[in-house]
Amino acid sequence: MNRGILLDICVFVLSIFLMPLLTDNFIELTRAPQEDVLAKLAVALFYTGLLILSPLGAILKKYQFWERIEEQGKEKQVAKNIRLFIFSPWFCFIWLLVIGAFAAVSWSEILSPDVFLGSSTIIILAIFFGWMIYCFVGAVVISNFYDVGNGTAFWQIHVKGLDYDLSGFSIYEILYSVERPFFDRPRKFLETPLAAALGDFFIFLNMIGFQIFWGYLFTDLYGEGVKTGEDVFNSSVIYLLMFCLFYFPPRNFYLAEDIHRPIVWLTIMLANLPSFLYFFFRVRIL
Repeated sequence: MNRGILLDICVFVLSIFLMPLLTDNFIELTRAPQEDVLAKLAVALFYTGLLILSPLGAILKKYQFWERIEEQGKEKQVAKNIRLFIFSPWFCFIWLLVIGAFAAVSWSEILSPDVFLGSSTIIILAIFFGWMIYCFVGAVVISNFYDVGNGTAFWQIHVKGLDYDLSGFSIYEILYSVERPFFDRPRKFLETPLAAALGDFFIFLNMIGFQIFWGYLFTDLYGEGVKTGEDVFNSSVIYLLMFCLFYFPPRNFYLAEDIHRPIVWLTIMLANLPSFLYFFFRVRIL
């Protein structure tokens, strides 16, 4: 019940002791020369990991999460909580697009024109369409985690007046819709506490990755931060935008249950205090 608070505390502690070091190392990788293929590959794999960990955590955690919610009679509270935009598939799609853009550019830098049919255009088109398709599928899978089972379609495709409901698109539903002995073991595994524990691990790991990426944006792309009073408004808008895009995605898996608790918002503010001080004042606590 308090995994979200634990996640905030872990982010706060890591932001003080470990995150600056990890962020500085990541920035060095992004600044590596074009000839350093291993550095470029590490950056591309990092962005790819950010894209994969959230859907994977949602798949592994969903069964145990909703089983506990039903046992505790919290379905109505969770259904009320997830009405906010940050739980919508469109929000998932937006942040996946942002991270996916960095991943697409990173992979494009690695794959030279000589690697694939001697045409850089083919590579770029393949990466672009693959990125868009994955972002759509990933958003559907993540948003399905918040499906309370009331039949509401999060995603629909309208073709000639017909509605195609995609709200049930997840690995869990696919496995249970196929009656084959081969899928018995994966189905049973998703119902175990170990699957939920692995889901929590991937979500925590995803949050660490997002914090590194957030620090990279602060340090390497934003410049020197706030210098004069004229920068306050613009900086506040940028900070809030980054906060929504890069803190909520992994945190939402727990906010769906406890977003209405005041202590949760206090721990969220605590977790983001180091990033706030660094973004506006370039001050690190340690």
